[in-house]
Amino acid sequence: MTKLRMMYLIIGLVLLSLAAGCGGGSPGGNEPKAAAQKRIINTYLEGLKDLDYNKLKQSVTYSVYSSWPTDRTKFKEMLAERQKPMGTIRNWTLETNPYVDELNNQTLVRATVTTDKYKVILKFDLRKYSNQWRIYGVDTERTIPLHKNSTPSALPPSGKADYSSKAKTK
Repeated sequence: MTKLRMMYLIIGLVLLSLAAGCGGGSPGGNEPKAAAQKRIINTYLEGLKDLDYNKLKQSVTYSVYSSWPTDRTKFKEMLAERQKPMGTIRNWTLETNPYVDELNNQTLVRATVTTDKYKVILKFDLRKYSNQWRIYGVDTERTIPLHKNSTPSALPPSGKADYSSKAKTK
């Protein structure tokens, strides 16, 4: 249960890091909203897949990456350890009709992430800060095992991820 939640935290961190460093591609912030949001999520998931510190840091807020180990090797080891229960990320798709709240500059985008072992449906909460989109949060909506021998009972059925580093035993 904790391992899956850690996976979601990592995915969330990657998305947040992408959002933070995305302003360079479009001077003046004229990039269409949907394209900017898609780029942020894609960069986050790529960083998570590649265990890339810089890609992850670009999209996350300071409050998130300030808790990461400063040693890049330790960071990669921590990230790899947290991803083991879920398996390696293979691919992902983003929904085409996200929920948009124009008044609050907020968009909720669902992504289906396929790993070696699971298909995970994540909901990304994107918000606009200083003319740049950032990932504000990531929730796990559903986890579907790809193989019969997978143990979904050890995973949270849905809802917010638990980011505690304590290992739970049976």
